Amino acid sequence: MKKIAICLAIAAIASLSLLSSCSKAPATTTVACTTGSMAANLNGTAFTAASFQNTLFRGTANGVDAKRFDLRATNSAGKTLIISISDYRDGKVGEGMRTGTYFLDATENLCNSNQSACVGVLVTYDGAIYLPVGTGSVSVTSCDATNHTITGTISGSVEDYSGNTFTISNTTFTNCCYSLVQ
Repeated sequence: MKKIAICLAIAAIASLSLLSSCSKAPATTTVACTTGSMAANLNGTAFTAASFQNTLFRGTANGVDAKRFDLRATNSAGKTLIISISDYRDGKVGEGMRTGTYFLDATENLCNSNQSACVGVLVTYDGAIYLPVGTGSVSVTSCDATNHTITGTISGSVEDYSGNTFTISNTTFTNCCYSLVQ
């Protein structure tokens, strides 16, 4: 039963990756995204963001309105960490994400049968995709929808397709700006 729930949650989260390609021509609100900070410990190695390309997608995937926030941080060595937080609960309404906890274990996230009330997290680091079958969470502690900034913490572990664990600890992101994509 847990494997079925994980597969359904992965499918729901993956469908949000289509948000940017399901609309006509993406309309982007331009924001000079130079503000914010992020520090993390990834598999025991310090990671400090040198630049951001954060986005909030609002669109429709498989007939369901949703939002997906991508925290996309690149360090000075050129390695990129992407934390994608999907949320179907408000559809594509609003210019920010709900504050609260988004779990790294797909079976812990809120998801109903038609996926209209579903949240989830997907992690990508240096090109590798990690599945939401781990432990821990992303906590969005504040999101300023007017100024397009977001703050929170991340801690836990996820797995790649081969079952290798990727650990994220002591991670904070503070007042990170983002652009809107519709």
